[in-house]
Amino acid sequence: MEHPDLQALFDSLLQFTKKLLSEHGGFNPWAATMSSTGKIQRVGADNVKEFPKAQALIDMLTETFQRQSPIGVLRAVGICYDARTSKDGC
Repeated sequence: MEHPDLQALFDSLLQFTKKLLSEHGGFNPWAATMSSTGKIQRVGADNVKEFPKAQALIDMLTETFQRQSPIGVLRAVGICYDARTSKDGC
């Protein structure tokens, strides 16, 4: 059985990701957090480059959340990124 907090965060991530894909066809990595009080908030990353590398933005988000985690302000975190796969795995 899933945890209600994680399900709420996942639902929020999925809903906004579907919107980004339908409106723009893709997106840069982004995240959502759930605070210790249960509030869900979207979080973006910006490294001031016109065409940032996805991994650089994922690393920025991860580092930010790792710094916040020990102080107890986050209950849950999810990072979304646009990935492509092929049927043959290549």
